[in-house]
Formats: sequence, C-alpha cells, structure tokens
Amino acid sequence: VFADSKIYQDVLHALADDASVGLIVATQDAPAGLDDFCASEYLGIAEAVSDYAWTGKVPVVFMSNLSSGHHPDVEAKLSNVPVLRGTKSALTAVRSLITRSRVVSWPDKVAATKKNLLAGALTEREAKQLLAAEGLPVPREQFVTSADAAAEAAKQLGFPVVMKIESPDILHKTEAGGVKLGIGSETEARTAFDAIMASARAYAPNADLRGVSVQEMVTGGVEALVGLVRHEPFGFGLVVGIGGGLVEVVKDSAFGIVPADLARAEARMGGTNGAGRTEGKRGGAQR
Repeated sequence: VFADSKIYQDVLHALADDASVGLIVATQDAPAGLDDFCASEYLGIAEAVSDYAWTGKVPVVFMSNLSSGHHPDVEAKLSNVPVLRGTKSALTAVRSLITRSRVVSWPDKVAATKKNLLAGALTEREAKQLLAAEGLPVPREQFVTSADAAAEAAKQLGFPVVMKIESPDILHKTEAGGVKLGIGSETEARTAFDAIMASARAYAPNADLRGVSVQEMVTGGVEALVGLVRHEPFGFGLVVGIGGGLVEVVKDSAFGIVPADLARAEARMGGTNGAGRTEGKRGGAQR
C-alpha cells in the first residue's frame, strides 16, 4: 500500500461492502517527529482515505495510537476525515458515536461544509454552522451586505435583533464598534448596518469586512465559555468557564483532557467560580 495507495482505497471500499461493517477506523502511526521523507511515505495512504471518504458507503476515521498524533503533512491530507489521537481516546470517541441514537450519514453536506469552512479562519457565523451541523442549537441569523438587506433580514427574523460585523480579522467585535443590540425596526437596522461597517473600517482599515450578521436576540440564561484547545503532546482538551465580555477580564476557567462525558464536563464547570451561576444562584439560570 505504500507503493500503490489505490490498494488501500480498494480495501476500504471492500470493507464498506460488508453489511456487518458500520464504521472503519484506519490506523496509521506517522508521528510528528518523523522527518519529511519518512512522513511522505504515508501521504498516499492519507489521500486514499480522504478520497474514499467522499464516496464510501460507511464513515471512516483516521487514528494514531500515539496521543501526539500524526505528522502535520499527513493530517493536512485529511481535511474531510476525523483524525483521532491516542488509542483509548479514539476508541472511546468511536464507541460514543456508534451508540448514539441518530444514524451516521457519510459523506454528506456536513462533510463538504466542514472541508470548505476549515480551509481558513472562521467567522462567528461559520463556526456556528459547524456547531449546528453537529446538532447544537444556535440562534437564527442571516448574512447581509447592504443596509436594505439588513432591514429585510431583521423583519424576517422578528424584532428585536442583534447585528454584528462579519470579519475573520476582527475577534473582539464590541471594541471595534461592530455590535448593535436591541434593533427594533427596519429603519434602525439600516442605520445600524452603516454604523457597524464604518466603525469596523475605522478600527481595522485592512480587515476583510464581509458584511453583517443579523441574528435573533436571545435574552436570559448564563454566558459561558466552552471550547477546545490543543496542548501538545496530549492533544485536545476541553476548557469551560465564565463567558461573554468577562472572559479575558476574570480569566476563570477549568481545563481537562478529552474525551469527557457529561459527569466529567460538569465536574470541570464545578471547578470554576462561575459554577454557581449555572445552578440558579444569584439570578443565574439552571443548566
């Protein structure tokens, strides 16, 4: 298979033709510490797995027995394939996937969306598309590029709405004057669009300003930070804590290596000072 990667792809299709196979775990250890020449021997296999993923009958994941993962050149060939690190973590993830109630569909529009979005820096709206594709609830929103389109989008979503600058180069939208809350009419939406674009342009003259995201306005609840961070050589970890505008001010968060089931995730949150807010204390909402 190192000499002819088509053999590897043929094997994957052969496995997929077996009615008893529901998911394929392709295991290849190509450590990050390999020199480029040795790593190049695995590129054909990675490409074979990626090519199979677009047309194969069953899902495929690419696994390394090592928690440090694969050589970056190998992972770069797998933009449309989940890459798992460490045998225990990988098989735990696979078990969780195949025991879920919903049917796994592969390849599908979700895979295509991920490939396109992960090609570059994500905006807030694009990141939420990935979350929504995995079944997480996100606010309704529309992307617009003119004041009139903003007014129409706001009308369709229902007042009040929130409007935010759409730019991969502006992470802190509020500081750039790129957020307007409580927009209550079409006239306000038009005015807000022009104001947001002007403020963002003044704040970051060289930024890629794509337009504005008009979103339904959600009130109540508790703002929380939930994210993934990578710490080598251990791979991904889960970070939780106080969210919203206080993230970088309070710096109250907890970190743990994934995978994490519900009990572990709640224990992580319990290790922060903001835990009481998620339990209904001080006016916070129950989780």
